[in-house]
Amino acid sequence: MLRAAIYARFSSDMQNETSLDDQIRKCRQMADDEGFLVEESLIFTDAAISGHGKDIKKRQGLARLFDAWDGGYIDIVLCTEMSRLGRDAVGGLAVIARLHDGGVHLLTSDGIDSRRTGWMMLAMIRLGLATEEARTLSARVSRSMTGVLERGGLIAPPPIGYALDVNAYRDPNRAAGALWRIDPEKAQVVRDMFTMRAQGMSMYQIARALNDRGVPSARNGRDGLPTVWRAGSVNRILRNAIYKGLFVYGGSSFSVTRSRKTGVPLETKVFDRPHLRIVEDDLWEKCNPPARPKRARGGAKHLLSGLVSCGQCPAYLNVKVSGVHASLACQQCEQRSRCEEGAPRAMYTSPRAALAALRAVLLDAVSKAGAIEEVRTRLRQRLKNGPAAELQAAQSEVKKLASAESRLLELAVQPCIGIEVVGAKLSENRAALATAKARLQALSKEAGSLTAAAVERQCAVTADDLVDRLLAGQPSVLQVRAMLGRLVQRFVYVNCPGRGQAVFEIELVPGALIALAADDKQLDEQSATYQVTTRIDRASKTNVFTQVKRIK
Repeated sequence: MLRAAIYARFSSDMQNETSLDDQIRKCRQMADDEGFLVEESLIFTDAAISGHGKDIKKRQGLARLFDAWDGGYIDIVLCTEMSRLGRDAVGGLAVIARLHDGGVHLLTSDGIDSRRTGWMMLAMIRLGLATEEARTLSARVSRSMTGVLERGGLIAPPPIGYALDVNAYRDPNRAAGALWRIDPEKAQVVRDMFTMRAQGMSMYQIARALNDRGVPSARNGRDGLPTVWRAGSVNRILRNAIYKGLFVYGGSSFSVTRSRKTGVPLETKVFDRPHLRIVEDDLWEKCNPPARPKRARGGAKHLLSGLVSCGQCPAYLNVKVSGVHASLACQQCEQRSRCEEGAPRAMYTSPRAALAALRAVLLDAVSKAGAIEEVRTRLRQRLKNGPAAELQAAQSEVKKLASAESRLLELAVQPCIGIEVVGAKLSENRAALATAKARLQALSKEAGSLTAAAVERQCAVTADDLVDRLLAGQPSVLQVRAMLGRLVQRFVYVNCPGRGQAVFEIELVPGALIALAADDKQLDEQSATYQVTTRIDRASKTNVFTQVKRIK
């Protein structure tokens, strides 16, 4: 008598728990009809788990079935249909490959019997149909959720700061889907988190502060009780656009991670929910600045930690203290020079030299003929011309570069030309297109903020006091580092021409400097790049001479 195993599965989005009993009953009937022996220990189930290949590791019942299969304890597997074992190509083909190797057969109640000729073609057809059905279902669900959002509803459990609006459900004319309201007590916790981040605190420091205050975590643990705050939880909350009144469909951390793993471009759609705003745009954007290379991170104790990068590799320079002496050094270059023959020698400089270079650039920027005066001139001219002309020019530039990319791609696929000929030009054009799109996005965001009052405030303010406070580390190192993260796009230790000398390149955003001084929204994104040569006075060993040159 052949030994048979039964496998049953239901997924929470399609069946319920009674489905398992129904499947097992059908399989037992097949076993009786065929004369198979089914032991209770050879009945395997998975509950509330999808049949997609990406979820195969979560299916403990299937794993135990495969263990029994590999151990030689079964001769045939019974299930109601092929999709119970695998609902897409990844899961289904894994089972078909096992069956192809022989030793164990498959029998389903919908007609697949691997003991018969031609079973594989039928199994592949069923697998293809199941895969397409899953895709169609996914598209329907996505379309349905988008419709709920377009009609004013929401589609997820409320995050911290919100609660379900029970009273709204009594309205017969209410929108479909979930309805949220602001929870005043928890909303204050969210505001505190944004404020702490804007002041320069790291994610770990914010999590620790919340734990010290005894604030319940945003989500409960597996036991249903609040757990501790972690840096990752804080990061997800600070990145959530719902706190500034925008629900981003497809913008969750799960969707971003899935897009990164699969390589499928992420498609997002933004829905306004102004009644759910907890923080203002300025505060949210301070905590979520545009992605910039070498942006300073919060939490370090020294002003320069994570700010100055190495000119020989992409790493940051670390502040090393030995007794009363301090230095800036690249640990990666140190390791390479020790372990790799012929590697470039690690470069060292003094924190005093780097601070002197930063001071020289900031003072040059606020001088009468400096970069800040250029910003003021641009702002006045933009206000005079109006934002429409600038937006139109930026849109034209994006359109022109996009057309150029299309032409280059057409040339790349032609046999007589190929990617080898146009590859460099295509890369250059793509970089320019990305820059143009970023500028268009920035201009679109600034259009409503470019008012006569805002321009007047930023043209009238002086940034000298702010520069003095920044260089003095006031009001705190954390807050200064947060401000430097907006001001400095790039701070590179280029080379060491001689003993006690250093050359730095600093890319500064002067528009951010006057925006901080005026405590206003940044209106100008253009940067200015400087080359600074420093030399420490050998006699005093403390004075630093600087030479500043604007290179862009």
